[in-house]
Amino acid sequence: MDVPEYPSLGPWIVTQPLGSGTTIRYERNPYYWKVDTAGKQLPYIDEITVTSYQDAETRTLAMLNGDLDFIKDPGEANREVYFDAMDQGKPIKVVAVQPDGGNTISVHFNQTSKNPVLAEVFAQKDFRVGMSHAIDRAEIIEVVFKGQGEPAQVGPLADSPLYNETLVNQFLEYDVALANEYLDKVLPDKDANGMRLGPDGQPFSIIWTCLDANYTGGDAKAWLQAAELMTGYFKAVGVDVKLDVISEQVFNERRDANDVEMFIFHGNEGGAGLGAIVDPRWHVPGEFFGIFGLGWNIALFGNEESQAYGQEPSEEIMSYREAFAAATQQATREGQVEAMQEVMQNSAERFWVIGISRPGLLYQPLSTRLNNYPERIYSQGWLPARISWRAQSNGSSLNKEQGQCATQRVAH
Repeated sequence: MDVPEYPSLGPWIVTQPLGSGTTIRYERNPYYWKVDTAGKQLPYIDEITVTSYQDAETRTLAMLNGDLDFIKDPGEANREVYFDAMDQGKPIKVVAVQPDGGNTISVHFNQTSKNPVLAEVFAQKDFRVGMSHAIDRAEIIEVVFKGQGEPAQVGPLADSPLYNETLVNQFLEYDVALANEYLDKVLPDKDANGMRLGPDGQPFSIIWTCLDANYTGGDAKAWLQAAELMTGYFKAVGVDVKLDVISEQVFNERRDANDVEMFIFHGNEGGAGLGAIVDPRWHVPGEFFGIFGLGWNIALFGNEESQAYGQEPSEEIMSYREAFAAATQQATREGQVEAMQEVMQNSAERFWVIGISRPGLLYQPLSTRLNNYPERIYSQGWLPARISWRAQSNGSSLNKEQGQCATQRVAH
């Protein structure tokens, strides 16, 4: 996609790659090898122009005005905007998108933190269980996700052969008394204001790293809204958490140096099918973006510069990685499933990350002139998307209450 001179077997050939401006252009590949059921060569669309917008509002207005045919990741905040535009007769239609993600949010406590006090506390399951019980998931679902979704921990969906009921449904109850009971096992001492003290007798405080709204790899705006609510929940049980909202570039620098104490991210990967084998980041310590074990990841896979900040995994941690490696070495689907079920059980027992909710139905706005798009689609996530980014689904109906990148203009 970056080099126009390269030949391609894809449906379109890039004629203007991103880099010379904010526009990418593709033309129909006259030698594309697929045909439709009538024997007509595909694709139907002759030309695609993709525009990278730096301002989300400008992109939304362009879509509403009919200047665009498709936008990537329209954003939860715009759901009502697009449905209202459709009702008002704008050249917009909206289709349902059934997400394949396992969870809307994952909350990570870095058990390999450079701060030995934090590392000691974070490594204790009772701490993570207490913090989970401190979260009012019903309020987050209502306020942040507009009532869509159900409370859940991070794990495969119920129709996945890797589904683990214990993993997904444990420690979900919002119970301040129960949260305090678990936290008292780890941080029993408090100051005069009821805030907890660390094992060293000093005020216990966590810096919570959050990506700013410019991050395009997920709904960072929703994560920040949820994090703001959660800091209040955590304060109610005596745990001081301060938000630190940073750019992706700054985060990458801190991640390489193991300078992240607590992190919030999506919990999508590994939700549907056997996806957890492809991307086990929430369930296997030491994986990329498994910030709960950032130091292990750096020690195992970091470059020469970052290696100094890594932490060698213990034999126990390596046993969890070996269990996953055994699953990837199975020659049959049945063998993979059986071996991965052990990995999921390990994840349930260790409770590596905290989840919030199953994602509700998403939506996709389209221009009315873009035809042959399925009325209901199944979002396959970014990993399978490299092969096929959408498939027809028997998803349920969509309404306006449910629920940056490139935009396209096509010429037929």
